[in-house]
Amino acid sequence: PKRVTNPFMTIGFDSKPETRHEIQAALHPADYSVRPQFVDQETNSEYWELIEQFRQLTDVAALLNTSLNLHGEPVNYTTADAVRTLAKSELNFLLMPGDRLLCKRRVKAVVDDVI
Repeated sequence: PKRVTNPFMTIGFDSKPETRHEIQAALHPADYSVRPQFVDQETNSEYWELIEQFRQLTDVAALLNTSLNLHGEPVNYTTADAVRTLAKSELNFLLMPGDRLLCKRRVKAVVDDVI
């Protein structure tokens, strides 16, 4: 209804009741609003392709994308920030620019088996 695009997750939107079950994790629990990032194939082809591959597997053309930071901390801006967040969080993996995958030691064997 707003008739705008939102390439940077800066505008909130109401979700549609009939599709809320598809994106529950991305909805605000109080009012089911969402701050989507509209991804265009021409300007963000790699991310668009990731979403497209997910859509082909699930019929849902959406992924949960969030800022990388822990509660009460600023958004990560450097690789060192990201490594610290990974270490202090319950995350096991973190995909970094340049096709680098960071993982915790406790799950390294899993990565080694897959690779």
